[in-house]
Amino acid sequence: MFFADVDRLVNELKGHERITLALAPAIIWDMGEEGYRNYGNMPIIQLRITMHLDETCDDDEYPRNNMG
Repeated sequence: MFFADVDRLVNELKGHERITLALAPAIIWDMGEEGYRNYGNMPIIQLRITMHLDETCDDDEYPRNNMG
């Protein structure tokens, strides 16, 4: 549903003079590997992506121990 909503917002707000969309993926254990892969498979829609990386030891350890 999330990615369908992103597509809807991109179309709805295209060219808006005061609103710029950006994606902000959640922490990896909240969103999961499939969610992150969906970001990579999205059609190019020229959205900014912002994300915090490696803020805590858990941010680094979790994917190493829980994802293939």
